[in-house]
Amino acid sequence: MDAESVRTNFNEIKSSYNINFELKEEQIEVAVAALQKRNVVCLLPTGFGKT
Repeated sequence: MDAESVRTNFNEIKSSYNINFELKEEQIEVAVAALQKRNVVCLLPTGFGKT
Protein backbone atom coordinates (compact mmCIF):
# COMPACT_ATOMS: atom_id res chain seq x y z
CA MET A 1 0.00 0.00 0.00
CA ASP A 2 1.28 3.45 -0.85
CA ALA A 3 0.81 6.88 0.75
CA GLU A 4 -2.02 7.87 -1.60
CA SER A 5 -3.94 4.70 -0.71
CA VAL A 6 -3.54 5.44 3.00
CA ARG A 7 -4.85 8.98 2.46
CA THR A 8 -7.81 7.74 0.41
CA ASN A 9 -8.76 5.05 2.93
CA PHE A 10 -8.41 7.47 5.84
CA ASN A 11 -10.66 10.00 4.10
CA GLU A 12 -13.32 7.31 3.63
CA ILE A 13 -13.09 6.37 7.32
CA LYS A 14 -13.24 10.05 8.33
CA SER A 15 -16.55 10.55 6.55
CA SER A 16 -18.05 7.41 8.12
CA TYR A 17 -17.01 8.24 11.70
CA ASN A 18 -17.12 12.07 11.65
CA ILE A 19 -13.38 12.47 12.29
CA ASN A 20 -12.15 16.07 12.16
CA PHE A 21 -8.38 15.94 11.63
CA GLU A 22 -5.86 15.23 8.90
CA LEU A 23 -2.98 12.78 9.10
CA LYS A 24 0.46 14.33 9.16
CA GLU A 25 2.93 13.22 6.50
CA GLU A 26 5.02 11.39 9.12
CA GLN A 27 1.95 9.46 10.32
CA ILE A 28 1.24 8.38 6.75
CA GLU A 29 4.85 7.28 6.31
CA VAL A 30 4.65 5.11 9.44
CA ALA A 31 1.28 3.65 8.37
CA VAL A 32 2.64 2.73 4.94
CA ALA A 33 5.66 0.98 6.47
CA ALA A 34 3.49 -0.92 8.97
CA LEU A 35 1.04 -1.98 6.26
CA GLN A 36 4.01 -3.26 4.24
CA LYS A 37 4.82 -5.43 7.30
CA ARG A 38 8.11 -3.63 7.89
CA ASN A 39 9.49 -3.14 11.38
CA VAL A 40 8.72 0.40 12.54
CA VAL A 41 10.08 2.60 15.32
CA CYS A 42 8.30 5.93 15.44
CA LEU A 43 9.98 8.79 17.30
CA LEU A 44 7.97 11.98 16.93
CA PRO A 45 7.55 15.04 19.15
CA THR A 46 4.76 15.53 21.67
CA GLY A 47 1.44 16.39 20.07
CA PHE A 48 2.12 14.47 16.86
CA GLY A 49 -0.65 11.91 17.32
CA LYS A 50 1.35 8.77 18.00
CA THR A 51 -1.44 7.02 19.88
